Amino acid sequence: MKKIIAITLCAVLLLVMCASLSSCASKTTNPIDFDKKYILLDEDYEYCYYVFYSDHTGIYEVKYTYESTYSSFTLSGRIEFEWREASDNGVYLFEVKTHYNEDSTQGHELDLPESPLHFSDDFLVISNTRYIKEGSELDKILKDK
Repeated sequence: MKKIIAITLCAVLLLVMCASLSSCASKTTNPIDFDKKYILLDEDYEYCYYVFYSDHTGIYEVKYTYESTYSSFTLSGRIEFEWREASDNGVYLFEVKTHYNEDSTQGHELDLPESPLHFSDDFLVISNTRYIKEGSELDKILKDK
């Protein structure tokens, strides 16, 4: 009888320990779709998008050309970043490395947003700017209009 009680107690302790250790694992409550592009739909940009990876890294790539009577410039390059989710589910980006393309105009710098990113199944929002997830239902709807 004592052996059965001891075995049962050990099994219960093992289950409690496994449950508590699994809660320490890195989880995200955001519906981030890893390895997918979140694209800014803006005709002024040749391209502008974010890609997030499950190892908490990502890239931001942009090519934007501004032309007016008084000035013109091209902003073109890539920022590699680390991302972390805060307790309020906002995702924050931390710059690791920046690379400018040859066509980028000196004096114009790429930067990451300081405000949090918020995700849905089809898009992400940064300070009221929406980036549509490539291949999502929303992306298909917007391309069909």
